[in-house]
Amino acid sequence: MIHFDGVTFTYDGATAPALQDLRLDVSADEFVLVLGPAGSGKSTLLRCLNGLIPHRIPGKLRGRVTVAGRDVAHHDVYQMAELVGLVFQDPEAQFVMLYVEDEVAFGLENLCYPRSVMWPRVRQALEQVGLTHKLGARLDRLSGGEKQKVALASVLAMHPRVLALDAPTAHLDPKSAHEFWGLMRRLRATGGRTIIAVEHRVDELLDVADRLVVLDHGGQVVLDMPPRHVGLQANVATLRALGVWVPQVWELAAVLGVDDPAPATLDELFEAAHLRLAAISPSPEASPGRTDSGTPPLVRARKLSYTYPDGTQALHDITLDVQEGDFCALVGRNGAGKTTLARLMAGVLVPPPGTLFLAGRDLAGLSPREIAAHVGYVFQNPEHQFVATTLFDELAYSLRVRGVEEATVRRRVFEFLERFGLDDHMAAHPFELSRSQQRLLSVAAVLIAEPRLLILDEPTLALDRTSATALMDHLRTLNQNGTTILLITHDMQLVAEYVRTAVVMARGDVLFHGPVHQLFGRPDVLEAAALRPPLAVALSLRARAWNAHFPLLLTASEWDGLLAPTRPPARK
Repeated sequence: MIHFDGVTFTYDGATAPALQDLRLDVSADEFVLVLGPAGSGKSTLLRCLNGLIPHRIPGKLRGRVTVAGRDVAHHDVYQMAELVGLVFQDPEAQFVMLYVEDEVAFGLENLCYPRSVMWPRVRQALEQVGLTHKLGARLDRLSGGEKQKVALASVLAMHPRVLALDAPTAHLDPKSAHEFWGLMRRLRATGGRTIIAVEHRVDELLDVADRLVVLDHGGQVVLDMPPRHVGLQANVATLRALGVWVPQVWELAAVLGVDDPAPATLDELFEAAHLRLAAISPSPEASPGRTDSGTPPLVRARKLSYTYPDGTQALHDITLDVQEGDFCALVGRNGAGKTTLARLMAGVLVPPPGTLFLAGRDLAGLSPREIAAHVGYVFQNPEHQFVATTLFDELAYSLRVRGVEEATVRRRVFEFLERFGLDDHMAAHPFELSRSQQRLLSVAAVLIAEPRLLILDEPTLALDRTSATALMDHLRTLNQNGTTILLITHDMQLVAEYVRTAVVMARGDVLFHGPVHQLFGRPDVLEAAALRPPLAVALSLRARAWNAHFPLLLTASEWDGLLAPTRPPARK
């Protein structure tokens, strides 16, 4: 179905190829997952399938790409549209209409489908992604996750033979992501669909994917085999060396001494390791736990409600305190009101008077300059906050408007360019960067001003493991030095590893606010907010079935710490 024969592609202006002598075959009805570090050519590979490369994206293509026998170099994008459906990593990059149903119908209209066929397909596609309640809604009023669902529906409505998915669940809440991959399983089971997907977190796909294809930094294939073979610890070491996200089931397998065969699911891991787990008898004190900062609130909300101009009520009488010095996660299903609440705190939206306070002052009465002196806000879409034409000036902007002397500005900018690995691009325009580099720039541009409260909306989207870990470690250091951090994320593994307290939202209300360990011990809250615990937590809950004192362990490293005393000493 898909054939790459010695494909090399170099973008215009680039000094190195994005793909290098790529040779890859994907059979009809096969499900292939593509992994790799940032800049390894994953998105480039997908853009070759529907004709964006070479017909729309400037660059030099060598080699041959065919899909169902069609040479992509000789078939334009419109000719490939019925055959290949491509879902972009950023849903806004593919939107062309204003309303939900018009966006889903757009591709069918361009292929001249009659209305009698078109509208049943539109409704079916929206049902598949759980968005029929958004018929008639404007796209610019949707949350990031809802926009991603619309992008998925617009492709599914075309009934393509090949689905090319570029991080399709990155903006989705955990339950929606689980449901989406369930849909892909059902489509695959009915036959007639070849699926090639780029994903960062692939734990729940290991038992359904036929192959994992791993690219290195040079855009070449370094591993191409069934997931269970990639999961052997010798190959996992290759993933770690590349900076690729390693499925947590394999991280836990390494800790528990399970290797061959490599488990693909929590059930398989539990079955392989249950004897060792049953032999552990920890005391209740073994649970590490995390407490709040115990300091006065920096942000205080009292009966805070917010309604958009179109009548959509996003928040309902929220009462909430964010403590000074806390590292807090704001989590919940798509459309729960998380971004609205964050934008009110950052002054992007204006709250009703007397409902939201920053350091004791009513936010409704503060000017944007007064708020910006204390609050830094990193947008979910990095391009929404860029104001300069070079990376250097983007980082310098907030310092210059505060009147910082130029020598200090230059020193700080060079420091942050190096810290975030952007020093080779300081003269480039922000829009010339890759998606992951734009993400890093947007974070650096806010951090450089040293805000008292730092709000980040999905800051690790599009980042590989190396970049995401470096960013989160930097945030942890900032927090330890006194910066209050509010993190909006769907990545519950990041919450488990870095966050102290969590605020859980659903339908504009706060369902829970407390320590992270308490959240993961509340299945009722997780279910109501469409959250799924990380595998390390799920394994702990399994172990509690025979030992009520078993601690709630949130990460693979906490499991490692618990099991370390039971391991035999290393041989000399």
